[in-house]
Amino acid sequence: MASDIPSNPRDSSLEGELVSRPFAIAGTPPRVDVTDSDTIRNKVEVKFSACVTAGSIAASEYSIDGGDWRLVFPVDGVADSKCEPYRMVTPDLAAGDRNGNTGITKTLVRIP
Repeated sequence: MASDIPSNPRDSSLEGELVSRPFAIAGTPPRVDVTDSDTIRNKVEVKFSACVTAGSIAASEYSIDGGDWRLVFPVDGVADSKCEPYRMVTPDLAAGDRNGNTGITKTLVRIP
């Protein structure tokens, strides 16, 4: 049910209702498993799989050092299955910390 009564005068407001067929809401995040990785000069090739318990994979993206998110297509070219294998190669990457130190963090944010 939808209504625009709160933001319109009652004599010009609209209401509508539609009952849909049942649909599944995925309540768990996809499982992502890195299956292989290899360094090729200043690039990294990563092979991974993504699987969901309900519905199908819609898209996959990666970000390097907090940069822009970049789309990755599955090996078969179409994200439409419960499990999808992926292969990606990064652009040229800069050398890391000269002491060999690395760091990683993850933050999960939920928008109500």
